[in-house]
Amino acid sequence: MGERTPQRLRVHRFGDGDPLANLPRCDQVDYLRCYLHDLQAVWVLEEPFYFDRDYLASFKAFYGDSPRGYENACARLTFFSPLEGERELRADLEAACGNDEAAQQRLQEAFLGFCVVRPIPAKLGRTVVAWYPDDKEDHPKRVIAPCRSYAVNIAGVQLCVSGLAWQQQDTNVAACATIGIWTMMQSSGFQDRLALPTTASITEAAHRTASLGERIFPTAGLLNHHMLEAIKEHGLAPLSIDGDLDDGHGPTFSVARFSATCASLLRSGFPVLIIGRRGDEGHVMCAVGFRPSAPASLESGDTREEDRELISLYVHDDALGANVRFRVDVDEDEPHSAVLLAHAPASRNGDRPVADPTAEVAPFLPRHVVVAVVPEVRVSPDVLHRRGYAIAAELSTQIMGIDPSQRPDKAGVRFGVTTILLSSYLREVLASTVRDGKPLERARLDLMECVPPMSLYVAVVRVSIAGVPVLDVLFDTTDPTDSLDPFAHVVLDSELAWLLDSAELVLGVRVQAFVT
Repeated sequence: MGERTPQRLRVHRFGDGDPLANLPRCDQVDYLRCYLHDLQAVWVLEEPFYFDRDYLASFKAFYGDSPRGYENACARLTFFSPLEGERELRADLEAACGNDEAAQQRLQEAFLGFCVVRPIPAKLGRTVVAWYPDDKEDHPKRVIAPCRSYAVNIAGVQLCVSGLAWQQQDTNVAACATIGIWTMMQSSGFQDRLALPTTASITEAAHRTASLGERIFPTAGLLNHHMLEAIKEHGLAPLSIDGDLDDGHGPTFSVARFSATCASLLRSGFPVLIIGRRGDEGHVMCAVGFRPSAPASLESGDTREEDRELISLYVHDDALGANVRFRVDVDEDEPHSAVLLAHAPASRNGDRPVADPTAEVAPFLPRHVVVAVVPEVRVSPDVLHRRGYAIAAELSTQIMGIDPSQRPDKAGVRFGVTTILLSSYLREVLASTVRDGKPLERARLDLMECVPPMSLYVAVVRVSIAGVPVLDVLFDTTDPTDSLDPFAHVVLDSELAWLLDSAELVLGVRVQAFVT
């Protein structure tokens, strides 16, 4: 291979003639073009030579031995919405390279994400795109706790976008399960403890002790035991959850259990691998966020888990693209089983450049979910859900014992489960709930000074009455026993304190977080 000739950075207008539009047509390219169109993309900056770590690992593992002479360099495309004052992208980039802070700020505000274009048939490599603006006032906001910040450096100018990386399936090195694990391990929950793996290293790890004599490359895809092994080999703990129903061909999920399980894990910052069938074929996708339903009023005496119904589940699907919106529905053929239906939003920017490929996607039937968690989290989500329900149900019973004339209206009890770093609970969750400085101060100090030493991660069962958080019950996540007892509870509402005194609950040390 001869020496490469330097080339200029190229600026293109987003549209029919840009580098993305000139790639061979496929669902993934079409989806990305539609998504960027809805984000009002105007500019595409092309770096002709870009060395991508993930592709280089694939090149070393497979493509470098091919007589076809695959290149080891990729291209990178970065996308921008209109710049302030209809400025030209090249002009602002040149000014930003000279440390013009105003130009740098304009570029950052217009930055929509990036895509690595690989010199192999599966063109779309590592891709991160911004989320649609979350401006719907009539719905709760998306929960995208697994997302992290990605930095792009162009000639010394750094631009950041929040999301999770996606890439197109490369059937030689990384099939759909490998791509899903790769996305899962990008999570913000692992950012301080895990070096980002490559798809090649995931496929190799999956076969290290579980290959059963199978060839590694080209990959034939990963089975469930391969996925668990790949997670374990990267220093994380695999967790596999089967559906709670059976359609005669294997486990399926009820809508309530699937929604609540995915939501609690995603709230905790853990992306969820969803294993199931699309049509007649097995497939794996990675859930990265969701939009919860607005809480409906519950009558006194009712007990319900939060997030048993979701408005949307957002999924990275290697066969489609990033942040694909799905609706959790009931399977028409198996009336009790949850099914995922691709449900793209209406265009936000006029006619899309091509037909939306999600319109023709067959329903996806989940059968299992697999999650990577940190080793310190040993308690099963199912155990936490059962404990949460028992606590909420007992409080609901106590409320029903109140004189009806004194009982709050529609005082049904809800609960939700989250696993979170203790430091994040103290710093962020309490601060967003306890608005008054003095109770917040007292609650934080009491948790540190009056409660036995706590685990790095805590499980939090949050109880709400009439839509208002009233109680956080804290569990040690290192205790995997079914008889898991809480070590502390934080009372957020003064009217609940006397009710807890009469309830038959063991909730550990009481911490007060309200004004007396």
